[in-house]
Amino acid sequence: MMAEKINSFYDKMSATYDKWMESGESTLEDELSLVLKTFPNPCRILDVGCGTGRISLPLQELGYTIVGVDISQGMINQARSKGLAESYVSDFASFQYDQNSFDGVISLHAGFSYTQDNRIMERMIQKCHGLLVHEGIVLWDSPNSQFYGRERKLEWPTDNGTVETICYGHDIKELIELFEKSGFEIQNVWGSYTPLKEHEEGLPRLIIDAKKHSEK
Repeated sequence: MMAEKINSFYDKMSATYDKWMESGESTLEDELSLVLKTFPNPCRILDVGCGTGRISLPLQELGYTIVGVDISQGMINQARSKGLAESYVSDFASFQYDQNSFDGVISLHAGFSYTQDNRIMERMIQKCHGLLVHEGIVLWDSPNSQFYGRERKLEWPTDNGTVETICYGHDIKELIELFEKSGFEIQNVWGSYTPLKEHEEGLPRLIIDAKKHSEK
């Protein structure tokens, strides 16, 4: 049921998503800068929650091989219409792809935004682990509960009125524990894109930069 609600939410606002994000808490330039800082050389990256291709397409233009996956057909339609070469409509839990296929997995402004279930989060991290090559890197962004609270209603204007959904904030210690338990070594935790700052209390994001270091 939750997946259906998220799908419906993003389908309805897919046409206005890019414009709305221009007035968000971070700029596309700064988000892209962090991805390039994490992956300085062209490589193969899976973009989880790729949306309209906001991050995927600039990376593709820079010579990165990008595979996008998103739960929303509307968002994927937007990404494909703009030229994203490979993309799939799927929730990440159901997404199927060859193991050890990617040098990186990224999920910006998505991550664990729509779940508080540790079992689901652990399965998602383990999926990242399986899809990555040895010493591959995950850049995984979730809302910080110290900024957003544990639960917040999102409202988004569209051409057909306002749509809404619920997103969830998280605790950094809990997320680090889940990543380490799943075979990752934490390299950095960032708290915001604009400006780029390391994690500290009260910043909006929990952006985990972690390296796969063992087989699970």
